[in-house]
Amino acid sequence: MLEEELKLEREGRLNQQQKKKCHICDNEISDEGSSSGCKFCNDLRRRNQEQHRPIQTPFHSSHPLKLCTDKFQTFICNSCHKLHENIDMYFTCEQCDFFMDVKCMVMPQPTWYDEFESVGGKFIQHSTHQHRMPLIKDGAINDDVSCFVCRLKCSGEVCYGCKRCEYFLHESCAQLPPQIYGSSFHNEHPLFFHTSNRAFRSCKSCNKENLIFTYECRQCDCILCGDCASTIPHGVKFDYHEHPLYLHQSTDDDNLMKCDGYDSYCKRPTLNNSEEINGTKSYIFWCAKCDFKVHMLCGLLPKIINYEYHVHSLVLFDLALENEFGEYGCDICEGKRDPRFCAYVCEECKFIAHVHCLTSQIMKVLKGDLKNLELHNVGEMKLSNEVNNVWVVEKEQGRSVFTLMDLLNQISEVESEKLMAYFHFDVVNKGSDHDKTTQHQLQHNNNDEVLQFSNFIESHQFISVLFDEFHFNFQKTKLEIKYTDLSLRVVPFKGYSIPLNLGSVLKNLLEKYGDIGESSTFSPAMKSIGIFFTCKVLKQMQLTLVADINKDHLRHWYFYIIFAKEIMGFEVEFLEVSLKKITQVFFYRQVSKLLDMDIKSLRQSKMDELENEKDKCKVKFDKLREFQESSSSNQFIKKRLNEGLKLMWKTVGEVGFKSHN
Repeated sequence: MLEEELKLEREGRLNQQQKKKCHICDNEISDEGSSSGCKFCNDLRRRNQEQHRPIQTPFHSSHPLKLCTDKFQTFICNSCHKLHENIDMYFTCEQCDFFMDVKCMVMPQPTWYDEFESVGGKFIQHSTHQHRMPLIKDGAINDDVSCFVCRLKCSGEVCYGCKRCEYFLHESCAQLPPQIYGSSFHNEHPLFFHTSNRAFRSCKSCNKENLIFTYECRQCDCILCGDCASTIPHGVKFDYHEHPLYLHQSTDDDNLMKCDGYDSYCKRPTLNNSEEINGTKSYIFWCAKCDFKVHMLCGLLPKIINYEYHVHSLVLFDLALENEFGEYGCDICEGKRDPRFCAYVCEECKFIAHVHCLTSQIMKVLKGDLKNLELHNVGEMKLSNEVNNVWVVEKEQGRSVFTLMDLLNQISEVESEKLMAYFHFDVVNKGSDHDKTTQHQLQHNNNDEVLQFSNFIESHQFISVLFDEFHFNFQKTKLEIKYTDLSLRVVPFKGYSIPLNLGSVLKNLLEKYGDIGESSTFSPAMKSIGIFFTCKVLKQMQLTLVADINKDHLRHWYFYIIFAKEIMGFEVEFLEVSLKKITQVFFYRQVSKLLDMDIKSLRQSKMDELENEKDKCKVKFDKLREFQESSSSNQFIKKRLNEGLKLMWKTVGEVGFKSHN
C-alpha cells in the first residue's frame, strides 16, 4: 500500500548515509535507481500509475493529498518553503492550492537528538511548518541563517528553528497574527496572512523581495511584508499632501532617489550626490494611498532633538553658519558640513551636527508618540493660515483635486497660443534626471565661465552685456513647464489660483507689493499661470545661496521676469532691480575667483584637454585617409561611384521605382 511504503521510507531515512542525491526527494541514489530519480521515487511513480490513492497527512488535515506524476510544476513547498522548478513528482491539494514535496512527505518527525536545545523547554507548532520547533538560544545557529518571514538574519535574536528542515522564524515573526486591522500602510481593509506557494512576492511598501509570507488585502491589490503590515503608528501631516504620511526605511536601491518633494534637496544638481543625501535617503515618508514619497531630509524633521552626549537640546535650522569664512563642520563626526543643508544647532554652545549623524535619535523620535511633536517642513516657509484654511474647507466639502493642468485647460485658445509661443511642456522626460549635472561638469563649466570675466572692468558693463544677451535669447528660447508642475494641487487665494506650495510666497508678495497683476488684461486663469511662474522664481531666489549662483540661474530668472513684465503685463520692476543686484554680486564673486585662480595649473589643464582633442582628431583623419586609399583601388566601389554619377540628374522616383516597372 502507498501509505505503508511512505511510513517505511520515513523509518529508513533516520540513519541514512549521504551520497548521490535524488533530485525529487533528496534521497541517496543506489545502483537500483536511475538518472531520473532514486529507487523509492521510481517505485512510487509506478505504484501511483497503477492505483491513484489519496494520502492523509496531519500537516494538511482538511483534505487528503494527491500524488501527481503526470505534469511538471514549479512550486514552493508548503512545509519547507523551498522553491522547486519543473518537478514532475509532488503531492498537492487542488482545493487549497497546497503543495508538498516528496522529501517533506516522507521525512520522519525529529527526535530529541535531532533538534536544537530549547530555551526553557519552549516549543512551538507553527502553522507554516509540519514539525514542532524549539526556541533556540542566541549563538546556537550560524550567522548566515535568515528568518523565513522577514528574510532578515537570525543571529543576535531569539528564534524558533527546525534543524532537519533548516527552517527558522524570529520569535516576534512567529507571533504575527493571522489578520491585521488598521495597518499604517493600508487601513481601509483587513490584511490576511498569506503563504505563497507558486512564486515569491514583493512588499508594495518597502519593496522587500523574495517573500514567501506576506499580508494581503482580499479587496484590492495590496501586498505587504510582516514589518510594514504590523506597523501601526500615527501618520504625520505634510502641508503639501492631503493624506497622512508614514515613515519607513526602504531597501530598494532603485527607488531610493524617488522623491515627490518640490524644490527638495535631492532635486538640486549641486546637492544630489552629497554625503547628507546618501546618508539619509533610505528613510522615506510614504503615502500608501497614492504612492507619494518624500525623503526624510527633504520633508519632515523633528524641530528639537536630544543628543545623549550634549547637555542642551538641539534645534533644527534650515541654514547654520557658525562663521563667515566658508569653513563649516559637524561637532559629532568632526567632518566637513555643507551649509546648504539644514542642521541641528545648540546656539548657546555653538554646537552643530549633521542630520545624518543624528539619524538614530531622529528615528527614535519619529517612531514614538507624534501627537504633540513639532515637525518642521525642511526649507519651506510655513503654510499661511489663510491658505491652509482654504485647503481645509475644500477637503471638508469633498471637492475634487484641481491641478495646474486643469488651470491650463481653462485658458482660451488665443491665450494658449500666446503661452505656447514662449513655453513647452516637459512631458517626454517626465521629471527624470535629464537636468541633473555632475559636480565635475559644474566645476568645468564654472572655470570656463570665470575666465570670461577678464573682459570686464565694471559690473554695470557686465550686466548690460549679459542682459542684452539674455534678451536676445529670450526671443528664440522656449521656457519649460515641468511635468512635475502640471500635477501640483491648486487652491484659490486672493483672486488667483495658486499651487499650495507657493501660497505663502503669493501671500507675502501681495502684502509687500500689492496686486502686481491688477492691470493685466488676461483672463483670471491665464493671470494665475503668470503668477505661478512669478512666485516660482521668487521661491527659487529665496532658496538659492549666493555661493551657488551661476549664469544659468540668472538667465532662467531673467526669462521669467521678462515674460511676466512684457507678455503678462505684470508690475515686476522690483524683481528687475533685485536681479540686477544679484547679478552685481555674482560679477564680483566671479572676479574674486578669477583673482584667486592658479593660472598655471588651469592653463596646463586646458592644454591637456586640447592635446587630447588633437589626438582624437588625428585618429579620425588617419581613418579617413586609410578609407580613401583603400577605396581608390577598389574596383567594386569605383563601379558603384560611376553608377552614382550617371544617376545624379535622375529623379528619386526614376531610381527608386525603376526595378518595379
